[in-house]
Amino acid sequence: MMRNRLTNLKGSKEPKPQGSVGHNGAPRKSWAKLGNGTLFTSVLNNLQEGGLLGLVLGLPQPPRETYPYDVSFGELGHGFGQVDRAFPNVVELHGIPYAPAPIGEKRFAVSELLETFPHDDMNFQEKPSVCIQSRFDGESIIPWQPGASEDCLFLSIWARKDGVEDPSKKYPVQVFFHGGAFMIGTGNFPDTDGTVIAERQNIVVVSVAYRLGVLGFAHNSEFLADSEAASDLRHRLEPIQNGQFTPIAEPWAVVIDGEVLTDNPMRHFQRGELRPSTPFVNGINEEEGFIFAPSRILGPPLRYKKMMEQLYGDSSDEILDAYPPCTGIDCDSSPEFAAWMTDYSWTCSFQAAITPAIRPTNPVYGFLWNSPIPQTFNRTAMGILRKCVNEQRPCHCFETINYFGNAIRRGLELTQAEKEYIEKVQNYLGNFIRTGNPNDFTGNPRGSMDFEEMVNMRDSEGQLNVVGLNGQSKEHYRSSFCAVHDDIDEYLKH
Repeated sequence: MMRNRLTNLKGSKEPKPQGSVGHNGAPRKSWAKLGNGTLFTSVLNNLQEGGLLGLVLGLPQPPRETYPYDVSFGELGHGFGQVDRAFPNVVELHGIPYAPAPIGEKRFAVSELLETFPHDDMNFQEKPSVCIQSRFDGESIIPWQPGASEDCLFLSIWARKDGVEDPSKKYPVQVFFHGGAFMIGTGNFPDTDGTVIAERQNIVVVSVAYRLGVLGFAHNSEFLADSEAASDLRHRLEPIQNGQFTPIAEPWAVVIDGEVLTDNPMRHFQRGELRPSTPFVNGINEEEGFIFAPSRILGPPLRYKKMMEQLYGDSSDEILDAYPPCTGIDCDSSPEFAAWMTDYSWTCSFQAAITPAIRPTNPVYGFLWNSPIPQTFNRTAMGILRKCVNEQRPCHCFETINYFGNAIRRGLELTQAEKEYIEKVQNYLGNFIRTGNPNDFTGNPRGSMDFEEMVNMRDSEGQLNVVGLNGQSKEHYRSSFCAVHDDIDEYLKH
């Protein structure tokens, strides 16, 4: 049986020679269906052509001085991670297999738990291959990563070194599933590296790789249609907090209280299936839709109008009244599309889904992040994200980049305000990971800070916490636009 990698790790206190290389394994898969996917796929393909994946802030990294670190995984085996001398309290391990490679007869099968490592001395010092994905060979778009491979199902773990050396020390665990609409992406991006947040917040970070696109989810239509099969798989889910990683194929692999959700979280909320005692946090960037609205595709007003008519049919007039196309021969309607997409896919859908689920014992913290990543990223970001940085837009994924804080590890030049904002984001979310309350600094190694208390939606009649470089506020955010979407009630259908 696969035991808890986080509480049963045992490491050496002194550097030892590197062991033999051995990567082999497979992680869990996760999938979500975005309506019929047509609109999103067309936009996504365009962004890939324009370098959306090449943008993710992954240009040259500063040199690192590391040493190998011997780690025992109990019955699974033994391996060598590494410690960065600049962050001496964190052991990082990459390419940890937790299921057999999904090749041959296992290519489209649900993955199974790994019993032992495939080699005696595993090398966990190098990031593994990224998973094969649509229009992406792992080299032309992300040239600083190894080539893409089907044998890509691994974990990366950033663990507190004293917890590795002494299993009696327990730290909270953050499990990170990278984004990319379950078609593209990787947890190997430099700006989702867990070193800084593990060092600063005393948490263990686990990043999960999973099969993408048809290789990950070709069987899911049958899985979703067969309730008995779905029930059998759910019974095999093994909670992370009890010591098992779970490589079961499920849509929407979001973890709440150690259990992997089996549907879009918003549908769970709508059905009242969020457990009464479970605190929940959700973050939205103010301009999530911006990078999905390239002007060369969505800018012409007639094209924009036709798209909305195709999406909404008889209800399109209401949407076009709220998000009207521009007027003029050469005008650009993409800002209206971006605003619509942000509201439809993030802001309003979250508020509509979560409101019925709020109970007296069920605190839900909603964050609206309205600040961009630091300006210094304009030297490393490519493509459309550079436009986000230069125009000071809080775009998709930016709260993740601020939270992980790798501008600090990379030695990028930051203003004092940017440093304080990164610290604020890390403290709020780190506090929540530890205590279930972003306002509770118990166990926070950074100490307390001057801050405005975050409200939960239960006690504030549904207000969001708007947080940015220029202060904080509490608002019923975009309420007039959300009223239009609520009236049409077509969330999760496009």
